[in-house]
Amino acid sequence: MKHKKIIVFLIVLIFLVTCSTAILISQKSLGKVNLTFNELIEESDCCVFVSLFGPFAYDEEAISKKVGNNYYIDMWVVHSSERDWNFFLERITIIQEDEPFLETVDPEFSSSMYLLFLTKADEENTYYVTGGKNGVIRISNPFFKAKNDNLNSELQEKFKDTEALENWLENNYKFSYDMIPDDSTWEYTTFPPDTTFSWDILSPSYTESNTNTNTTETPIESTTAPADNN
Repeated sequence: MKHKKIIVFLIVLIFLVTCSTAILISQKSLGKVNLTFNELIEESDCCVFVSLFGPFAYDEEAISKKVGNNYYIDMWVVHSSERDWNFFLERITIIQEDEPFLETVDPEFSSSMYLLFLTKADEENTYYVTGGKNGVIRISNPFFKAKNDNLNSELQEKFKDTEALENWLENNYKFSYDMIPDDSTWEYTTFPPDTTFSWDILSPSYTESNTNTNTTETPIESTTAPADNN
């Protein structure tokens, strides 16, 4: 009788441990699946437009290669701002965990272009997709669609089209400090928004040359803005 009680106790204990582990795994997965827009911003190092195809007709479509349990794919960067040119090469390597979701076709929204939230990997020029496939937004101008339905609903409320999404990326989203090498002296040059722009901020030589048609135009002296980083 005593042995039976011990066996029953062990069975119950195993059951409880198994259930607890399953719940923890489930909660972890659920948290990953339900990353909100703000959580993606906080957890990612950068955000960039990429494409499965390069800019030339002879460029072949990017294909994932399996390494262990992950899939590696080289995608072309769509340099939409000066910041992109400073941080990204023409092609970057993206690691997809467990499945090649960047090549999965959506029958209702077939597109080779994406906006991805990325986290830097240890390898140079290599990134993970933040939140797995839930950090993926398909782009088909002027429309967009996140792979995660909850995120898609949230984005549709915030942005009316891809132009609004691109403006947010250029003007509001900040790359993390992890994106900048320790020996970097990076900075970018830009003009203020049109609403606050004044020719007075430029050099006197430029203003004078443009008010006198008989003088030779002097090149603009650009203003320098601080790097857009956290």
